Amino acid sequence: MSEHEHIEKSTVSVTLPRKFYNFYMECHLWDEYSSYSDWVRDCLRRDMVRIGNKRELEQYTKKTRGEKIQEEFDKQ
Repeated sequence: MSEHEHIEKSTVSVTLPRKFYNFYMECHLWDEYSSYSDWVRDCLRRDMVRIGNKRELEQYTKKTRGEKIQEEFDKQ
């Protein structure tokens, strides 16, 4: 079993540690958002993250994946 899950939604492609997988599966409507950061913020605000540590997820996405995913949003 891989420790990471690869997820594709529309043209956005994400690879995250498995513990964050449910976050992406539950917050899947990112086509409705103009930016990745807005999407993450809204999902966190709606308390859809069930990994127990929202701050860790926020830091992870901002530091390691946020810029790359934002680039994908900008292409759309």
